[in-house]
Amino acid sequence: MSDKDFTFEDFINDEKSNLPVNQQAITSAKQGLSNSLSSINLIGALGSNSKADKFKNELVTELTSTETIKNISSLIGVPEKNETEDEFVEKALRKISKYLDGKFK
Repeated sequence: MSDKDFTFEDFINDEKSNLPVNQQAITSAKQGLSNSLSSINLIGALGSNSKADKFKNELVTELTSTETIKNISSLIGVPEKNETEDEFVEKALRKISKYLDGKFK
């Protein structure tokens, strides 16, 4: 972008604007997140399958919410001038992990 840096939030908004082309990708990403959560023994922690499913659905909704996307975008910012893509992604993942740890503790 010419007058400002392209942020994570810009990327998400661009992806949403390409719907329904990207609807399958978004659905797949949400399903992948849901499947990852399924590998955790939520039933043991929450006591029932319905509670585990409700928790999983609420968590997926929260993680894909506009507010969470804005917060993460603000947190990770844009790459530094001499930063490689790998360095930026590594730094962003650390920041996102710390953010989510704080949000869900």
